[in-house]
Amino acid sequence: MKKAIAFLHERAEKTTFLESFVNACKQKDIDVKLVLLDSAYYRHRGKILWSTYRNILTWGIKWEHKEYISKSRNVVFVEHTQLSQRTGWSFDASGLYKDSRFCKEKLWNSVIVTKEKERELREFIKKQFNFNLLKGGDKNGPLLITLQHDEDAPVRNYFERSNVAKPVALCVLELVKTFINKDIPIIVRPHPLFIEEWNKIENLCIPLFNNNWSLSKSGSVYKIMKRCRGLITINSTTACEALALGIPVATLGSNIYSGSGLILECAPEDGYNYDRLKLMNDYYEMFRGNGAWNEVIKDLTIKFLYTLMKHKMPMYPTTEDFIKNEDFNIWVNRAHNDESNKGGIREDVPHTLDGKFVKVDWR
Repeated sequence: MKKAIAFLHERAEKTTFLESFVNACKQKDIDVKLVLLDSAYYRHRGKILWSTYRNILTWGIKWEHKEYISKSRNVVFVEHTQLSQRTGWSFDASGLYKDSRFCKEKLWNSVIVTKEKERELREFIKKQFNFNLLKGGDKNGPLLITLQHDEDAPVRNYFERSNVAKPVALCVLELVKTFINKDIPIIVRPHPLFIEEWNKIENLCIPLFNNNWSLSKSGSVYKIMKRCRGLITINSTTACEALALGIPVATLGSNIYSGSGLILECAPEDGYNYDRLKLMNDYYEMFRGNGAWNEVIKDLTIKFLYTLMKHKMPMYPTTEDFIKNEDFNIWVNRAHNDESNKGGIREDVPHTLDGKFVKVDWR
């Protein structure tokens, strides 16, 4: 029987994820040990246990992708799904965000969206966001800027300016100020979970505001988004939601939609190019054609969003959900085909976990 370890967030205790994953692993002849932790653990003792195991499930991403897969580790990655986080978990055998199998293999290109599948997507979007698929946007409306926290993992690992000696929000607003026309109204939206952090830097950011800029700290972001001409963000999940609404999106960092052809990317594979933000000044016309959809973009958007909606584990997965999941089976097959280690535990590092379940108190 192969050995594996699962690093899971404390909120996993509140779902069926733990029990179902363990049961599915048993059926696949894998003995998995569970470590329950939160984000700060990764920065302290996490790497010690990482060096012990070859077959790993990791919840969230706190290091650079190359650190996860180094030394031939077999890793499956779990994180909040990118389209309505409350509906499930991204579960990917290659990585997260632009390093995911979803993104690298462009899984949406091989999907045929029938009328029934499109109807399923429309019903999902309506239920989760209370708007109609591809029915939003106003070419005369404001641009929406959705900000993220400096310690947000996608920001730290997939945004070039995340290591400068100034708040990330300030970096974003400076770029917007530089490249977006002064006559375009702008709504700045701090992340609702980090309003306290925003309040600490607001006095640095407000001086950048033009007279037609405004600040939105509360209320539904989707109601605001409906009347906007476009969205600018680093790599927030609001980018996927804006795509679902049908408004143009520009991103300053990379994420799961990188390379899709649906996003105005200022962080493409060939390097950062913030000058591209200038295109957002009239990108609505290019994207929507005076309100009439470019059919190629429309079809690609539907394929992308449908595939993304399906590329996840349910919030409360069953054992069978794992057994049928393609990425789970990729991970399992790699574990069983690996002859470089005995049962998944590296012999050059002492085995440190004796219990079936370990709740780490690292504080």
